[in-house]
Amino acid sequence: MRNTQWIQYVIPTLLKNSQITHLISPYHQTPLFLDRSIKSITIIHDICGILPSAGYQYYKKGPYRHWFNFLTSLIRADGLVYVSKHTKTKFEQLFPFVKKRPSKICYSKPTIAANKDYNEFMNLLEVLGIKYKEYYFAYGSPGIRKGTDIVLESFVEYKNEGGEKDLILLTSKSNVMYFEKLIEEIKFPINIITNLTNKERDAVYYGATALIFPSRCEGFGLPILEAMHLGCPPIALKNSPANEIIGGCVPELEELNRDEIVKLMFFYDYQEEKFQKLMEKKLELRAAEFLEKIEIGKEYLELINSL
Repeated sequence: MRNTQWIQYVIPTLLKNSQITHLISPYHQTPLFLDRSIKSITIIHDICGILPSAGYQYYKKGPYRHWFNFLTSLIRADGLVYVSKHTKTKFEQLFPFVKKRPSKICYSKPTIAANKDYNEFMNLLEVLGIKYKEYYFAYGSPGIRKGTDIVLESFVEYKNEGGEKDLILLTSKSNVMYFEKLIEEIKFPINIITNLTNKERDAVYYGATALIFPSRCEGFGLPILEAMHLGCPPIALKNSPANEIIGGCVPELEELNRDEIVKLMFFYDYQEEKFQKLMEKKLELRAAEFLEKIEIGKEYLELINSL
């Protein structure tokens, strides 16, 4: 409520009679009472907040808050910024008339180092007690949106079918107890880690056999690009922003289900070292190619000049 009050009332009041010509509004919501002389650009990150399939139920506030945000953008935004082609397509399917509005696709920049020190990564893995290429990596998030439940189901099935590698789950410090309790009944050990620096996280990507990322709804998917930058193949849904990031480098999931994920886990388990190195190089080159396209400042200036 305070966030809405700030955007809808405080910001327009502060900007009244100012010399501001353009306002960029994050996270879907646009100030309705903004002076008409100020052009408003609103960032649309995703439409996940209104989807029950992503875990947002209509007996709670979440979906209504997102609908309100979208409506303010439809009413007042002069231009729209989408974080991926996928998000643009989904938003325009939801609101077809918005196709006529000026817009740009501006990908987010990941927090990755341009220079990769592989010796340092190996040293960091040793400090963390993690064995190179002996594990799958995933993010742990409560709720169903990020698909952590699918990760755990897939890992159990993988182990039941004879899989030998471990699972490392990265989560926030506040969620450690939640996941420790959740995995109590799983007979296979899962390594929960938290509070990593960016370099430590990159080392974990580098050492992983693959990143399991079965998100049920995603606006962009930074972990996918981060993993590829370190030569780590992502296991992600084809009908998502993953497809425009991966660009056909590695197989993608046709559906978010346990069997497909387990099949890909064994696919990566049985690759010869020569093929693995070629795949890693291919992923790194694709990530570099994608990163070169990210020119946020240029895209915003072009949109501003078009209004």
